[in-house]
Amino acid sequence: MGKEIIFYKKGFRITENGDILNPKGKTLTPTPTNRGYVPLSCKHEGETIKGSAHRLQAFQKYDEALLWKGMEVRHKNGIKTDNSFNNILIGTHSQNMMDVPESIRISRALQASILRRKHNKMEIIKFHKNNGNSYKKTKAEFNISSSGTLNYILNGRKRKQT
Repeated sequence: MGKEIIFYKKGFRITENGDILNPKGKTLTPTPTNRGYVPLSCKHEGETIKGSAHRLQAFQKYDEALLWKGMEVRHKNGIKTDNSFNNILIGTHSQNMMDVPESIRISRALQASILRRKHNKMEIIKFHKNNGNSYKKTKAEFNISSSGTLNYILNGRKRKQT
């Protein structure tokens, strides 16, 4: 059973304009996660269940079609906190990615292409060593937004020893 079904059966609802109502009808205002989504949580059979408002809205709108293999929840306007009825769609991963504004898609593609070229990895490592091993300077020079990504480039993936 999907988490959305649990939230729905417990009485949580997302209004047409995207407000979250708890089982008593009180409006909730949770802080978005660091990924930008509006979270939900409740107790179920002694455990805390965590979910998200956009998935509950999609379940209310599309029922169990949301749970079909390959289905993702889409935000038509690209705003992850806008869980209004008209902004929530379901579709494939490809459709979901096309909901991201073109300028952001292009920026992500350029960053990915920089990181995928082997010679750029060597350039990144060389620059990093020549600039006092500064993550901040290296990230700025190569337009890398995440220290985790830079760490992966510099150190590679660690394999588990068996």
